[in-house]
Amino acid sequence: MTNSIDHPRILIFRLSSLGDLILCSSAISALARLRPGAKVDWVVGSGFFDLLKSDSRLHRVIPFDRSLGFSEWHSLCRSLFESNYDEVIDLHGSLRTRYAMLYFQARRLLSGRGMMPWRRLGKMRIRRVGFFIFKSLWPEKFRPSARGGIGMRASALADGDTRDHPNLSHFIDAQPSGRIDELLRPLREGPRGFIAVMPSSAWPGKRWPVSHWSKALEMVGVPVAILGAPQDSECFELEKALSGSSVSFVSFFRDSSLQDSARVISLAKLIVANDTGLVHLAEAIGKSAVVIFGPTHPDLGFGPWRASSQSLGSNLWCRPCSKDGTACFRGGARRFLCMGLLKPETVAESVKRSLAFLDEPGVARPSQ
Repeated sequence: MTNSIDHPRILIFRLSSLGDLILCSSAISALARLRPGAKVDWVVGSGFFDLLKSDSRLHRVIPFDRSLGFSEWHSLCRSLFESNYDEVIDLHGSLRTRYAMLYFQARRLLSGRGMMPWRRLGKMRIRRVGFFIFKSLWPEKFRPSARGGIGMRASALADGDTRDHPNLSHFIDAQPSGRIDELLRPLREGPRGFIAVMPSSAWPGKRWPVSHWSKALEMVGVPVAILGAPQDSECFELEKALSGSSVSFVSFFRDSSLQDSARVISLAKLIVANDTGLVHLAEAIGKSAVVIFGPTHPDLGFGPWRASSQSLGSNLWCRPCSKDGTACFRGGARRFLCMGLLKPETVAESVKRSLAFLDEPGVARPSQ
């Protein structure tokens, strides 16, 4: 027995990672616009449950601990099958979700109900590997971005189009604001507000040198909120460098959660960051971004999508080499040379241009 065509039950798989999950949430925007009566459930890694749990467009958010083994995933698949979904949108394409597809389809066929509609987001491996091998010689029409970024392709799987973007405004609305707002008060009271910066990354090859960060921020000359995690040594180094400068700053990397970071970004004029998930979070809550790319490239399909955002990177011949920089062939002090070659002056000028644009009449400003 299937559900009413006006109120279908739709299951989405996307368990991780932060940036990919946020970009893929454009599928929710498409479904909410085109199929408002649908009941949409989302299976997500338990570490990202808070990101989606307060989204009123979702009927149910189902967390799964990815450290658990096959038997637990099988049990979840069995439970999900009993929920009698009308279709599945697989935005992950992992071994887990491929097993789920085999399990669902086998049980459907055995029960005589025929195959279930199952849409899967492609990995675009040939386009990606070709770009890694041939670099700038790889024609733009063959690069992953020629088919749209991952967010656009996710919305297309839900029959959406370029109007459907990630929207995580609920994530901000659900957070208490008192503590963060009070800590930011000295920065917000200035005439130009402040910018949020993320100087670290999970991958060493995606980290712009801290010495460059400090020089660029001094050139920009506006207050700064430093985002990150307690294990991010670059945050401590930048804090130390700015302590001896004229730049006012507040640190939010020692004990701040993802919700805290989102609140900080929502109050900032914009975010300046390495190629990390916080960039996509910022855009999903309505903020512009200046993004620093090193071994990666926006044409891999993970670049910023807002027209007011900017992507920066050096013109080194070997870009892109991989999705995280681990394929860099250089050693010693020249390793990740692509990051070192991007000058502080270039980043500072880009940030200034963005701030000038945001200061123009009619451009949305952060809430006060």
